[in-house]
Amino acid sequence: LALITRQLTDQEAEIARDAHNNIVPGRHAFLLEGIAIEENQFVFFFLLLFLPEADTTARRRSLAAILKDVRTTRQNAKYTDAQTSLLRRIQRFRLDQSLHMPQVSALIKPEDTPSASNHTTRPPESILLYMPSDIREDLRATYCDFALIEMEADIRLACCADALQELRRQLHLRVYINKLKVKHVTGQRDNTRARRVQATVDEKVTAAAMAYKKARAAYVALKGEEGPWTRKYRVLDDRDVVGLGERVQEEIQRLEELRTRRLVRGREDIPVTSGESRRKISWLWYTGGLEEEDNLDNMDAALTSDMNDGEFPTSL
Repeated sequence: LALITRQLTDQEAEIARDAHNNIVPGRHAFLLEGIAIEENQFVFFFLLLFLPEADTTARRRSLAAILKDVRTTRQNAKYTDAQTSLLRRIQRFRLDQSLHMPQVSALIKPEDTPSASNHTTRPPESILLYMPSDIREDLRATYCDFALIEMEADIRLACCADALQELRRQLHLRVYINKLKVKHVTGQRDNTRARRVQATVDEKVTAAAMAYKKARAAYVALKGEEGPWTRKYRVLDDRDVVGLGERVQEEIQRLEELRTRRLVRGREDIPVTSGESRRKISWLWYTGGLEEEDNLDNMDAALTSDMNDGEFPTSL
C-alpha cells in the first residue's frame, strides 16, 4: 500500500503541474480516507464478533444495545465517544466527496447522510460511504470518472496484498504459539496465560482474513471476477485460513486424545489411524511467499527464549 500511495502521489503531482488540467488534487488521499473509515467501521462489528456468547435474542439487537448489556458505564462512554468521532470523520469525508464525486450527492440516501441531530441517520458504523466500488456498475460512470475508478482499484489491490501478508504472518505466529504451548506450558496458570495469547492471535487472524475479503470484494466490484490477478488473490474460504503444518498438528493432537481415551478403557491394542490419505496445503502458501522471512526466522528463537525463561509471551 505504501508503494502504490507513493506512485499515486507522484501522478497527482504531475497532474497538478499541468495548467490545462482541472482535476481537484488529493484524490488518492480522499480514497485512502474512505478505506480508513471502512476499517474503523469494521472495528465496531469486530467487537460484536468477539463478545462473550449471548442469547439469541440479544444477538439480534443492534451493536450498541449488545455493548451496553455487557460493558460498564465507563466503557459505554468510550464507545459513544468513538461513535461520535467516527461520525465527524464521515462528515468531513462527505465534504471531500462533494469535490471529487460531485454528482454522487443525488445517489446518497438520507439515512447515509451523517448528522448527529437527525434521528433517521444510521449509526456511523453502518453508513454507506458511496465509494466508486459501492456504486452499481451500470451507474458508476455517471457518478465518478474513469481515473478515480482505476485509482481505487489500484489501492484495493494493494490492500489485498497487505491483508494477505498480515494473514500469513499471523498464521505463522499461531503455529509457533501452539507448538510452544504444547512443548513448554504446564500448570493452570501458564495454560490460562497461553490461551489468552492464543485468543489474541486468533482475533488478529480473523481480522486479517476479513480485511482481505473486503478489499477483494471491492476490487471485484470495480474490475470483475476474471483476470490474471485471480491466480494470486483467490476467494478465501474458512478452510483456507490455516498455517503451514497446522492441520498436521491438529491431527496429531486428536490422535493423542483418542489414544488416551482408549488406554483408559483398556483397549490400547486397537490401532488408531487418521483416516486421511492426503492433506492439501492452503493456496495461501503457494501463491506468494512471506516477505518478512528474516523476522519470521527469528520468531521461533525469540519465543523459545521467553519460554525457557519460564514466561509465556503475554503480548504480540
